[in-house]
Amino acid sequence: MKIIHCADIHLESPLGTHYTRDMANMRNAEMLSAFRYMLDYAVSESVRAVIIAGDMFDRELISRKTADFVYNAIASHSDIDVFYLCGNHDRDGFVSHFTKLPGNLKVFSNDKMSYSYETPFRTITIIGKESESELPRLEESHFNIVVMHGQVGEDINLRKYENRGVDYLALGHVHSYKKEKLDNRGVWCYSGSLCGRGFDECGEHGFVVLDIDEKSGRCETVFEKADNRIIYEIPIDISNLMTTTQIIEKIDIVLSDKGCTEEDFVRVVLCGSVDYTCEKDIDVILKTFESRFFAVSLKDKTGYRIDCNSFANDRSLKGEFVKIVNEQDMSEEDKAAVIRYGIRAILGEEIC
Repeated sequence: MKIIHCADIHLESPLGTHYTRDMANMRNAEMLSAFRYMLDYAVSESVRAVIIAGDMFDRELISRKTADFVYNAIASHSDIDVFYLCGNHDRDGFVSHFTKLPGNLKVFSNDKMSYSYETPFRTITIIGKESESELPRLEESHFNIVVMHGQVGEDINLRKYENRGVDYLALGHVHSYKKEKLDNRGVWCYSGSLCGRGFDECGEHGFVVLDIDEKSGRCETVFEKADNRIIYEIPIDISNLMTTTQIIEKIDIVLSDKGCTEEDFVRVVLCGSVDYTCEKDIDVILKTFESRFFAVSLKDKTGYRIDCNSFANDRSLKGEFVKIVNEQDMSEEDKAAVIRYGIRAILGEEIC
């Protein structure tokens, strides 16, 4: 039996930072499309059920338009059961829009927290659980999936689930994919978000497909990409460069080698230690690349370096300034930065 595990879809996200209004509208539409793609994938790959481990929506109050889209997408894939555990963002907002839910949508609630599939060889049980609630006794002979939403180490104490018969702990809340051993029997897994929304969610995004051998009880998992865009954060050392043009050329080479495309989110982090005379115009660098990708961010984490001894015999105002700064109780990097800005001011140059 195949089962999909996903979480943190965050439909109707406000998407303010790094987005124009048009970009935000486009991205929200892409997130809806990714949700539909996942259900279509389930049909094409003979998946029996989809588990949503919280935060299908970014907020509790959602528009009727989005609610109808999700309702119709689920209802039109009636051969697939969709198990939905509310997260810390969405709660009961979606359910409240409708007097009757699609028959294949199973919302975990206090009235119903456990569902089972009977197969010729083994029962497959899916249990939704609030983080503070007690885990019910699990049948050792079953393949047991426990669904939760929360942070491991804070809301979720993994030790409470060790040696309890859990085969797969399907988690939501963390927006990047992660899978680790729970005990000798089971694993715990964050599927990550279905689509990335910002530069704090780097990498590929999608869902996890469980392929359960009903006879042996073994389970293979594979991560399936659902987002057409990739979010990159790429550090680039510019220590030996002296001009904005050289920096742009190096960024261009690195991004090309990484395979970044016009569909992607790209954050460049400039790092290293540059000479205090380095001409580095962040605005020009950012402007060069912002039209080449879906979204671009630039962080400058470079430091400055200077050989103060080279000014030992300089009796000019510049040399005296360097001598005074060099005698101060501060780090070499801070000295270099102060000297850089001071000399530019002495020479009447723009301070940047």
